[in-house]
Amino acid sequence: MRVQLARTLLDVQRAGETSRDPDHVQRLISAAVRDLEELDARLFEARTLHSTTESCETLLAS
Repeated sequence: MRVQLARTLLDVQRAGETSRDPDHVQRLISAAVRDLEELDARLFEARTLHSTTESCETLLAS
């Protein structure tokens, strides 16, 4: 996911420097935003799972 995000952001940067088509640049920016939102959602899920796992371990230990 991080590699895809880095590539998308690099594509946006390159397109912004070279493209004469603002719609193309906007599509790339939109894709980068979607990737960021997906990464944020995955991180939230991972944090939630980690917190839940810790809570269960604490309950089992007591």
